[in-house]
Amino acid sequence: DTWVTMVDIPVIDLSKERGGLNIVHIGGGQQSVSVVVEDSTGRRSIMRSIQKNPAEALPSVLRETFARDVIQDQISASHPYGALIVSPLARAAGIYHPEPALGYLTNGTGVDLPGTSEGAPVLFEEFVSAEWFSEKYGTATAIHSSDAVWHRVRENPYNRIDEQQLIRTRLFDMLLSDWDRHDGQWFWAEQKTQKGSLFQPVPIDRDNAFFKSDGLIPTIASRKWALRKFQHFDDDIRDIAGINFNARHFDRWFLTELDKEEWLNVARELEQSLDNRTIEEAVSRWPAPVFELNGEETISRLKVRRDKLEDFAGRYYDLLAEKRNVYGTEEEDHINVSLQCDGSINLTISSANGEYEMFARTFHPDETDEIRIFGFSSADRVEFTGEKAGPIKIYLIPGEG
Repeated sequence: DTWVTMVDIPVIDLSKERGGLNIVHIGGGQQSVSVVVEDSTGRRSIMRSIQKNPAEALPSVLRETFARDVIQDQISASHPYGALIVSPLARAAGIYHPEPALGYLTNGTGVDLPGTSEGAPVLFEEFVSAEWFSEKYGTATAIHSSDAVWHRVRENPYNRIDEQQLIRTRLFDMLLSDWDRHDGQWFWAEQKTQKGSLFQPVPIDRDNAFFKSDGLIPTIASRKWALRKFQHFDDDIRDIAGINFNARHFDRWFLTELDKEEWLNVARELEQSLDNRTIEEAVSRWPAPVFELNGEETISRLKVRRDKLEDFAGRYYDLLAEKRNVYGTEEEDHINVSLQCDGSINLTISSANGEYEMFARTFHPDETDEIRIFGFSSADRVEFTGEKAGPIKIYLIPGEG
């Protein structure tokens, strides 16, 4: 078993590492503990515990039921060294990514990590900052949370996200069987444009990549009526909605503009960028004892899943397309809903003065059952044109006032 395999891990001495590091914050997500440290220049890094408490991922009503025991039994389901091979794969795929290193943090630092009385292994990487992004990928003026970007896009119609890059990254998540991609698992790099900003998605925390939940009990637990988000890193994705459950709100916020063919094109590009040699060299970065246990199987499954990325893209697009959210801005918007003879709907959102058009899409009844249009200004104007309503239901959710 990978979790009990002996691996040499360098000890992190905070007094010496990178000229000396000070702890500035201790936090964490649903399962892990995170430690943010800072060097003498103010540059920050983050250490995340490898060992987890999976029960924290459960809804409170399930924590005293059989589900708690199921998840505790699956503490080894997340691959402890999975994040180490994500970086070379992400680099080839064109995904923005931190590069974690493996280290051991002793309890003498005063940090209470899941592990032994002596200490615990951690993943150590540079904190996502504007400086870090600018050095690696191109000038960025600031780094934002998903919530902040959501509001920035609403307040200025010239502020946009790079949706094609986000689709690429979300398909990459599915390749890795990384089920924990909620909105808190992202940073966004702001790049200035002529009239606004373009926001680039930076995924963080790959602790749940290559999740392995085989066996009778975890198989039952991952069914649609149980904990469907926990899905085995296998040759296919059994439940495309389940593996994306934690990202269901995030994706409906941000994946609204591109059509199915654009999704499939991104998937095809991603397949081509991840050739066999890239996959083999990435997995070979595991410590030798770990590669001996999991390497060949992981390589094989990555290759099979890579060849199915177009299928994953089509299936997930179809799921999102059934019920579409469309968002206006906090400015006065003109929303035009044009009903077509074939039942499709042409939907545009533009400024009241016609200076810009921020959204334009055609929705087809063979893809979409309903459209939810969210306005954020009491001055929004909605205009319906066309002879009769088709099968697609339209819901208008107005702004305040």
